[in-house]
Amino acid sequence: MAELADAMDSKSISRKRVRVRVPLSAPSQIMTFSVHPDNLQSLAELGFRTTYHRLRGVRGVVAGWIEIGIPEDQKARILANLAQEQVLLLRLEEMHQACVETISTADAIVGGKPEVFLAATLKLGTPEEGAELMPSVLEPEVALALAVWLLERDCMNNDVRARLEIIEGVVTASVTGSTRNSAPAWPSELADYITSESTFKLCFAEKVFSFPMAKDES
Repeated sequence: MAELADAMDSKSISRKRVRVRVPLSAPSQIMTFSVHPDNLQSLAELGFRTTYHRLRGVRGVVAGWIEIGIPEDQKARILANLAQEQVLLLRLEEMHQACVETISTADAIVGGKPEVFLAATLKLGTPEEGAELMPSVLEPEVALALAVWLLERDCMNNDVRARLEIIEGVVTASVTGSTRNSAPAWPSELADYITSESTFKLCFAEKVFSFPMAKDES
């Protein structure tokens, strides 16, 4: 946790601004399942790292153009990067707060956290970096549960590959290369959201995730 705090205070992401405390929870629904605190902590740390990495990249692009001069045809891109920087700063603050404080399962589905956690466990970086490989989340609880499911199957191991894709018209999550054959099963409370399950594969019901049209058609 010390390195997370150091990163938040580092010159690379610091600026003179009013610090706004992001509320961790304002859940509007009753949770039907719960996630172990250790898994929530791991997801928060993953979300912090991927957000921090993306923020540094965005700032590097902006700084590079500012140093050499911004050509007219790049102004729109720089403005878009500046807008994204603000989004990432707020997200980084939120992820940092989730790392240093205990959050609940209800906290973890607030705002864009499920998308951040899912993109990280799929090794896509941030949701923005995932592009067409990252679906829209229609059921935040399910996205959070899937991130945990992937985490429990050692998805961050370099030898493990995690995928979320459409196979024969069905959104399917799969893990290859993992040796965690006894990993916990999909939460029974969310059984209605899947159509089939095995140790390393899940098939989801409709209206849980939505991929861009181009990916659906492929």
